[in-house]
Amino acid sequence: MNRYIREIIWQKGRDREKVLVASIRDTDTIVGFGAWKHVVSSLPGDDQRVIRVPYFGVDAHFQGEHIESGESCADTLYSSLEADAVSHPDSSPEMQIELFCDTENERGLRFWSRQGFQVIGTADGRSRDGQYYRMRR
Repeated sequence: MNRYIREIIWQKGRDREKVLVASIRDTDTIVGFGAWKHVVSSLPGDDQRVIRVPYFGVDAHFQGEHIESGESCADTLYSSLEADAVSHPDSSPEMQIELFCDTENERGLRFWSRQGFQVIGTADGRSRDGQYYRMRR
């Protein structure tokens, strides 16, 4: 996961996202990470600014695991990511949060649905026949 973050997300020449990394304090073991940024919607006829979550993942060893509070690692990471994004000075209360989820990722689709997201189409803005669902909340 460290290599992915360094080589893909922090790639030179890309627009930078705000990245949050969750780790175990005593060992620095990475549990997961998420990223967000402000973008103008790429849907045809929709020019609103949204908070996009382009990257989010929990290491396979920690998927389904819970922290001391009883919340799952994924729920904890996402709630921290969302709190960071919506409290940013450039965010506004009416901004929707948008992400993409692989159409075959059933576990991911269930997770995002539990977080309140709904499928609004595919990555290209058409009906649900693409490789990634576009989801918003």
